[in-house]
This record gives sequence, structure tokens and C-alpha cells, in this order.
Amino acid sequence: MERDGPRAPCAQSENKTCARRVRAVQWKIFPMPDFHESETIQASPDPYLGQLISHRYKVVRLLGQGGFGAVYLTEDKTLGNRKTVIKFLHRSMLAQDAVRVKFEDEKMALVRLSAKRHGGIGDIYDSGVLPDGTPFLAMEFIEGVSLRDRLLQYRQAGNLLPLPECATILEQLGDALAAAHEVGVIHRDIKPDNLMLVPQPDRTERLVVIDFGIARLTNAGQSDPSRPLTSGMGTLEYAAPEQLMPNRDLGPACDIYAMAAMAFEMLAGRYAFPDSGLHMFFPQREEGLQDRPSAFRSGLSPTVDELVAAALNYDPELRPQNARAFGKGLAAALLVRNERPQPAVIPQPVVSPPLETDLNLNRGTDPPRVPISLPATVRAEDPRVESDAHVEELKAELSARGADRKKFPAALVLVAGIFLIGAIVTGVWMVRKSAGDTPKPGPVVAQPTRQFVYAIEIQKMRNGKPFGDPYFGTGREVFETGYKFRLEITPTEDGELFVFAEGRDASGKPQLNLLFPTPKRNNGSASVTANQRIQTGQNELAGSTGNEVVYIVTTAKSRDALANARRRAFDGDGSIPDGKEATALRDLLKTPAEAAPKVEFSDDEKQPRVTVKGVGETVVYRLEIKHR
Repeated sequence: MERDGPRAPCAQSENKTCARRVRAVQWKIFPMPDFHESETIQASPDPYLGQLISHRYKVVRLLGQGGFGAVYLTEDKTLGNRKTVIKFLHRSMLAQDAVRVKFEDEKMALVRLSAKRHGGIGDIYDSGVLPDGTPFLAMEFIEGVSLRDRLLQYRQAGNLLPLPECATILEQLGDALAAAHEVGVIHRDIKPDNLMLVPQPDRTERLVVIDFGIARLTNAGQSDPSRPLTSGMGTLEYAAPEQLMPNRDLGPACDIYAMAAMAFEMLAGRYAFPDSGLHMFFPQREEGLQDRPSAFRSGLSPTVDELVAAALNYDPELRPQNARAFGKGLAAALLVRNERPQPAVIPQPVVSPPLETDLNLNRGTDPPRVPISLPATVRAEDPRVESDAHVEELKAELSARGADRKKFPAALVLVAGIFLIGAIVTGVWMVRKSAGDTPKPGPVVAQPTRQFVYAIEIQKMRNGKPFGDPYFGTGREVFETGYKFRLEITPTEDGELFVFAEGRDASGKPQLNLLFPTPKRNNGSASVTANQRIQTGQNELAGSTGNEVVYIVTTAKSRDALANARRRAFDGDGSIPDGKEATALRDLLKTPAEAAPKVEFSDDEKQPRVTVKGVGETVVYRLEIKHR
């Protein structure tokens, strides 16, 4: 991130540090008294907007873009203005053979898949080349919400996705992946961002797998494994170990691995392997899954733990080999009530999530381990379903395949240990309960509420220059390197407002940086009035990929931790270095999941807004901005 204004020279005498590394991104922080607002530069127009592609596709608006291409919503003029998606390869990539091969492989993967006509996979309609040599693909427009956004909605409310929803999603995903594998297409980037939930007339949802941009073609000759490939084989949190190994033949097992990693996240609210830096990637995966989903969520059957652990095996040959059978088996296990005794749930102190990732592709941040209540939004069907047979088939398959190997996970030993621990803890809890240790609830005291509305003003950048007009987002978008943004916040009550961002100093130690107030913002005061429109300075995303963490704090009365942090930031360059002020501030920013504010997203596409409402005199909202 880059603070507003030109770079100020470092004062040698004061030994000021002008550049700091923050988590997975880089802050370029300048001495605060010297920075000022960036000048407004006229944005260049989008070359595709309003154009008629191939004499039939009218380009309506940009949907998103990555490092290799951009995706636009278009209207097919030959078919009654049917909504269609067109993906263009960036002109700057035309000279790179590896990227052109990647684009061609994506097209061939979609062609193969279109023959299946599977409801869980988007269709391809057309392809071609523009007069300047830019290739494009015309595809089905999938209108729905991504699984990533769905998980984020539950997480911001302090909840996890209900088990019936998890079961439905995993079963549909397994069926769609099996259909792809049957025609020799390996997706290689299964993650919540690439799964769309599409509403159906009967009020159910259909899962659709999207983005076959790094798909691998096998057993049909269209793709030669020796052809050049682009880097970034999948997303690190979900990638199977063999995807990062040279000269490895990838099969369905790598997609099943990603499916299991995603299932763990859906069930536990955190990643299966939290420390996903590249230096720890192989040691952690080879050591195997250390925690089971049931350690984070009560009521799961032992079969769920066994299946997830088996699918996350380091050796691809020891994983389940059929995605459809794995999805059905895991779905059936999720709907079976666990009959073993459950220990009393004892809330644990909330700990801060990890602060850095070194090489992540779209990394999220692990939520803390806390008891989570589940809203009854989906009715559970009869758990005694016919797909129980798939569980037994999977278990028999895994046992037979793992009998001669040492790497098979010792799931049965783990389950026995869980049974024993559960029985001991439950016995202690029952004795204490019979002795009258259970406290009686006291009177309910009404708590004050605080609320604010925010949006993110985003400016796309190309080669250091603005690209297109600024637009507003909510934080659910994925930013590209070089994009600039600012926060716009409107509180609904009088009080004080602070905005902090996670960072690291020059030596790599964690620190917090103050984005609001600043000496140039609000006259340096944190005091705000109801309905006052507040803007932070413009920031730039730079460095490697990850999630930027920003804290928005609104409080009815002054807090020492906030005032001291502001004073320390104003005395220096905007950062709060390690010390008593930083420790007190971090303690204040730690919000238990059950106390997390409620979040509502508006439906206005042109002026999207997010309403945050919390209970108490001080409300802390943790905003994650994805950066790739």
C-alpha cells in the first residue's frame, strides 16, 4: 500500500525508515507531516466498452480481470441480447508463448466439457481473434453468488455454513468434477472463489464450477505435457503438493485434494494448513493433517474426519480417486448425527490470526477457534440416506489401497483418542454440573448499539496510470497489484472514528499503521459527528499477493488505547511500533466471533454500500481486502 502524495526524502539524522513490508503486501509510508493528497489524473477509457465483438457481442461492462486476461459482460445481439461473458487475453501478453498456450488450453478444456452438458459446468459458446490478434472466448454468463462470498457472509456474522448446505455443495461439486475428469480435464484451482451458487426456481441452489484458466488436459492428445506453462499452479491453500513439483503427471487426485481442503475450511472456519508460506508448504503437507474438522465443530461423525484426512494425504495414490464417490460419501457423513458423547464447550480466549503470508494466491485469514452458533437456515433431510453406501465403499477402497503403505493416516487411532478424551471431559463436566457449579444467568442488560456505513472507492491502474473511471466496491472484490483505493465511511452516531491497517516494519516485526485520522485528515482529530462523510487517503496495493487487513473502530467515548496509539503515530511516520501502545491497541482490536458486528450488503451495483452494526460503546470491524 502506498500513502497519498509523492515520496518524501528520509532524514538521515533521524534515521527514519521510508519503506516497510506488511504481511503479503508492501507499504510505502512517508513521514506524515510531508504527505498530501494525490493529484487527480484523467482516466483513460476502456477500449472494449460499447464495442461489437465478432459482429454479435455488444460489450456492456467489465466484470473482472487478472494478470493474463479480462472478463466482460456482453449481450449477444443474434440471440435476443442473451447475457454472455467474453474473456480477452491482455494485449501485453500476446508475445508470451506460455500465456497463449494457457489460453488455448482453457478453450480446449471448455470445448471438451461442453460435450458433457453438465449443469455444474459453464458452457462455451464461441471463440475468435480480434483484428489486432487478441484471442477471446465467449462463455455462459453464470449469475449467482460465489461460495467465497457466502462463507464471508456467515463469517462476518460469527457463524459457519450450516452442515446441510455443506453437504449439498460438496455432493454437487464432486459430481461436476467427476464429469470433468471423465473427459480428461483437471481443473487445478478448485477453491470457494471458483464455485458459483445459482438460485433455482424451486428455491434451491445449483453449484457451477468456473474459471478453467489453468486446467490441464489429459489422455486425449490436445495438450502436450512438455508445452510451456505459466507459473502459479493453483492457490496455495488448496493446491495438492504434486502441483508444485516439476514434471509430475496430475490426475483427479489433485482436484480431490483441493475439494477436501475446501471442505475443511467450510466445516472448521479456517484453513487445513494455516501457515501457508511456501517455506512451510511441503513440511506441513508431508506431516499430514494435524487437526480434524471435529476439533472445531461439535457433532461431526468420525467418518467426516477420516474422509477429509484421507483426501489430504500427501501421496496422491492414497487419496480417494473418484470425485463423485468422495462428494457423496462426505455429504452422507455430514448428515449423520454423531452419537458419541460431546464434551462441554468451553470458550477459549481469542487469539490474533496469523499476520503474514509469503506466497499466497488469494489468501484469506484464519478466524479464531471459538464456539460458533449455526443458524437453522436449511432444513436437514433424513440422514439415513442411500448414499451411506458410498461411505462404506470409500472406506473399503482406502483401506485396501493403504494396507501396503506407511503414509496412510492413522485415522482409527485418532478417533479412539477422541472417544477417550470426550468421555473423560464429559464425565468431569457432569460431576461439576451435579455439584451445582453451573452458574445461573444474570439479568439481561440492554447494550448500546453503534453503526456506520462504508464503501471502497477503487481506481484500476495499468502501467502506473489510471485505467477506467473510479468505482465503488464493498471489499468482496479481488484487487490487482497497483490498484489504488480509499475508504469512505459515514458513522450514524457522534463519537470517535479510527482506521488501522496491519503492517510490518523494516525488520519484519508486526506493527499497526494509522490511516485515519492523520494530520491532513479531519484536522488530525478522531472526533466525528453523525452522518459526517469521512475519507481516508488513497492507498496503493504493491508487493506480493495476500489479504490486506484493515480495522475500522467506532467508539462513543475516548479510549486510552486509541488515544495513545494516535499520539504515537503522529509523533512518527504513521505507524505504531512494538511497545505498550501497540500491545494495548491489539488487545482492543481482538473481537470474539460472538461479539462481531452484523454486516449488511446493499443491492445497488452502482453505489454499493456496507452497513456495519455492533453492540457496545466500542465496535471493531475487521475488513479484509483481497489482493492478487
